[in-house]
Amino acid sequence: MADSSCCVITTQKRLMLIAGRSNPALAEKIADKLDVTLGKVLIKTFANGEIYARYEENIRGADLFIVQSPLERFNDEVMELLILIQAAKLASSPRSPPTTRTRGRTRRAPPASRSPRASSRRCSRRPAPTAS
Repeated sequence: MADSSCCVITTQKRLMLIAGRSNPALAEKIADKLDVTLGKVLIKTFANGEIYARYEENIRGADLFIVQSPLERFNDEVMELLILIQAAKLASSPRSPPTTRTRGRTRRAPPASRSPRASSRRCSRRPAPTAS
């Protein structure tokens, strides 16, 4: 009879947490709360601005959460997040939802009551000229 000890079948899912370069301290706090270790990922930016990402652990079949909160270099950090998601899909991770801060730094528009000219400009639109 063949030895089946090499194949271990389990129904327990693996949870993995990966941190992008934007806020590793936040990812550490989340990992501590969830009692998991951060997964290892290699992220490089080449001289021409291209971003390279490679998972240094096996993520196949794991539920992978990517922590990235784009704030300072918004375009670069969002692009890094998308590249991390693509690399996870190519490595056969069934689910890899990004975990981001939804409201980083927002600017509020001043209330209309402060500037009467601004509110009158907003309300009065001239009709477009018509050719006769």
